[in-house]
Amino acid sequence: MRKLIYRRAANRDLKGIADFIGENSGDFDAGLAFADLFRAQCRKLAASPIILGRPRDDLAPGLRGFLFRGYIIFFRCSEERLEIINILHARRDLAAAMAPGDDLAQ
Repeated sequence: MRKLIYRRAANRDLKGIADFIGENSGDFDAGLAFADLFRAQCRKLAASPIILGRPRDDLAPGLRGFLFRGYIIFFRCSEERLEIINILHARRDLAAAMAPGDDLAQ
C-alpha cells in the first residue's frame, strides 16, 4: 500500500465539508461521518494496485482527480505514496481554484 499523505489544504477542505454538513443538518456527527467516508475512500485509493482517477494535467502537472459523492479528490500518486492535495465540490470553478499560488497548483 502506498503511504497516504494529506496536504494541509486537504485537511482544511475535509474540516470545511464536515462543518458545512453539520451546520446545515444540525447534526455535527453527520458531518464528521461524511468526512470519514472521504478518508476511507482515500485509503482505498492508496491501497489500489492501479492508479485510479483521471489525469487533470489541465489544472496542474501530475494531478489526478477522483469523483466521490459530488466532490473531487485531487491527488498526486507514485509507487510509494499517494498525496491528497485538495477535496473540492465538483460544481466549483476548478480553474479558479487552481490559480497560481493555490495549494493545488504546486
